[in-house]
Amino acid sequence: MQLMRNLFSSGFHLAEIVDFLERSKLVEAKFVTTIREGLSNGQSLSEILNDLRFSNSAITQVALADYHGNTLQTLQLITENLTQVQKVRQKLVTVATYPIILLVFLIVIVLGLKTYLLPQVATNNFAGTVINLLPWLFLGFGIMLTGLILGLVRYFKTTSPLRNIQKVGRFPLIQTYLKLYLTAFYARE
Repeated sequence: MQLMRNLFSSGFHLAEIVDFLERSKLVEAKFVTTIREGLSNGQSLSEILNDLRFSNSAITQVALADYHGNTLQTLQLITENLTQVQKVRQKLVTVATYPIILLVFLIVIVLGLKTYLLPQVATNNFAGTVINLLPWLFLGFGIMLTGLILGLVRYFKTTSPLRNIQKVGRFPLIQTYLKLYLTAFYARE
C-alpha cells in the first residue's frame, strides 16, 4: 500500500504502477495478476483491493476516495493507519510475552517444590494434602481456562460481529470503554 502511495504521489497512474510492480518484483506475482485482471475487467480500485482481501475499512476508504477523487491522500491515511495497527500488534505481542514468562517460572517453581519440598512435608494434615494436590489443581484450572477461551473464540467466530458487540457491550465495564472507542473511532473518520 505504501509503495502504491509513493508511486501515485510521483505521478504514476494505476496501469503504470502495475507495470512497475510487475517488473520490479517487489510484490508477489499473484498480487500483480489480480490487479491487472481487475483493471482489464473494469473494476474500481476498491473492488480490486477487496479481491486482494484488504481490510474492510481500507476498502471503504478507497471506495469513498474513488467517489470524491482524492485517492492519494486516502492511500496516505490508509498507510498511516496500517502502520499504527502494526505497531499496536507488536506492542500486544511484547505485553503478552510477560505473563507467559511468569507462567513458565511459576510452573518451574511448583515442580521444584513438588520434587524437593513435598517429600519432606507430612501428608497426614490438611496443609500437606493441599500442597500435594496443588499441581493437579493448577493443571485442572489451566485446562478449564483453556477450554473456556477456546469455546469463547469458537462462539465469537460463528456468530456475527454485530451480535458479538451487542452481547459484549452489555457488560458495564466494557460498555464504557466501547462507547469511548466508538466515539474516538468516528471522530477520527
